[in-house]
Amino acid sequence: MENLLVNPDTGQEYENVPVKVAAKFLDVAPTQIYEGLQQGRLPYGCGVKGKGGRWTYCIPCERLKAFRNGVDIDALKQTLNSLIAKTN
Repeated sequence: MENLLVNPDTGQEYENVPVKVAAKFLDVAPTQIYEGLQQGRLPYGCGVKGKGGRWTYCIPCERLKAFRNGVDIDALKQTLNSLIAKTN
């Protein structure tokens, strides 16, 4: 299943996973991911609505893999932010 995250054009792992690839990787419908990202409910990515009303999606590969492996991404972000704040 990990090979789904490899861009067939480059042979390298996606940095920003396309929604349809992410849906296949998680075995869910793409509409679930589109809607979840638009509503800010999915911890592994985000959706941003542009001036023309068109949505752009960002799904970092490492976050998607961590999510599928059961990592609590929100807790991880809080921990990392705390560590960063302590070093500043």
